Amino acid sequence: MPYPDRPNDVPFSELEVRSMVETMKMRSPAGLHRLAATLVRSFCRAHPSFFVFVFNAALRSGRFPAVWKSGRVAFLPKPGRPPDNPSSYCPICNNSDLAKVLERLLYSHLYFSLASFNVIHSSKSNSLP
Repeated sequence: MPYPDRPNDVPFSELEVRSMVETMKMRSPAGLHRLAATLVRSFCRAHPSFFVFVFNAALRSGRFPAVWKSGRVAFLPKPGRPPDNPSSYCPICNNSDLAKVLERLLYSHLYFSLASFNVIHSSKSNSLP
């Protein structure tokens, strides 16, 4: 359900979005929609306002885009294990790079809000990323 009237939601700025996109891992494999991180970064550099619009639309609507919730699973063989045994493989899920950016943007806003209202106890803040 969308939440159109939330005055405390500060929109993401272009600087925030660009900063999060610039710090993406470039060597991570593409997610389900196969947009490589290098492509996302290049497109964001050329059209940052598009990314700001998309991420702020998700924030305004209170919805995480459904297509970003899916990932691609790869099974990597564990060294020295028999290939016919299912426990010989390690499942790795490659999520959308756009989802990762939105999660990091939401995290930064949430952390700032909690810290500004002294909701995070000082003994707990050291364990947060």
